[in-house]
Amino acid sequence: MNKQPKNRNRIKELRLEQHKTQKDLANYLNVTPQAIAYYEKGLREPPLKYWQKLSEFFNVPPSYLQGLSDDKNNWFKNLPRYPKYKLKNEIKHLVDTGKLDENADFKTKANIAMQSLDNHPAEDELGVIEEVHNKLIDLLIYVYDAFYQEPKKGDSSSSKRDLKSGMTEETLIKIVDILNQALWDIAKIAIHLDGHNPEPYDPDKHKLK
Repeated sequence: MNKQPKNRNRIKELRLEQHKTQKDLANYLNVTPQAIAYYEKGLREPPLKYWQKLSEFFNVPPSYLQGLSDDKNNWFKNLPRYPKYKLKNEIKHLVDTGKLDENADFKTKANIAMQSLDNHPAEDELGVIEEVHNKLIDLLIYVYDAFYQEPKKGDSSSSKRDLKSGMTEETLIKIVDILNQALWDIAKIAIHLDGHNPEPYDPDKHKLK
């Protein structure tokens, strides 16, 4: 029996609270309603860009949206560049080494942990792999922003962003496929992180919609 992932994000909670539908979020992010359902159930992790956009959509800090914090006020304006597990591991390390008070509130712990991660380079192979993964995600975000026009604020009439003048979808697809292939290959190096062996990269599953 497959074990369902433990989900802590508040996407569904906030969506229902603000009387929004999965289709509303799908149009806002330019994804399918099924993708939103996967995000809500924790079956798929939204990219960094989507966490930022959803944070703006719901008007809450990204950390609250992700379930990293119970603070609904905007005390944390910039989304951390680190996965939840890495942030928690750094907090544990700082507490275990006496550099952080175990009784401090989560906001304080998270801020100190992020400062610690920002101030030192990766110290092991897994850290390097994680940094490369994050850089590839940043490149994907850069490519999409470079090729696509920003949607008009409040305009949910279309779920597809328009390409900028001089940009072609053919070139975009080629670049995205190369970066996605690299992400798959990096994931295969780090399969011992969670014991999951990624399936081979299939570009047909990542065609632009």
